[in-house]
Amino acid sequence: MPGFIDAHGHITYTALNLAAANVSSPPVGTANTVADVVELLKVHAANTESESWVIGWGYDDSLLAEKRHPTRTDLDQVSTTRPVAIRHVSGHFVSCNTPCLAAAGV
Repeated sequence: MPGFIDAHGHITYTALNLAAANVSSPPVGTANTVADVVELLKVHAANTESESWVIGWGYDDSLLAEKRHPTRTDLDQVSTTRPVAIRHVSGHFVSCNTPCLAAAGV
């Protein structure tokens, strides 16, 4: 069917986002600061299985008050035992905490 094929594959993000925390800034989400991102992830973590990764999507460093990416130290506030990873709104960056980096061998 012409025009029906998505060769770039953004549709996969839709399914991934359903099981993750929305850490986007307004108007898509509610995160205005790095602290807001951390708080949204903490709420999401409290509502997921304790063995699972804590995943977030949609953060935008240019819209956060601090004008920076969340760091490992920021995300360690969510959990120091569970991996935490958040995907940038562009889909081209990921920030993660210490357990996430350890799982990646970093």
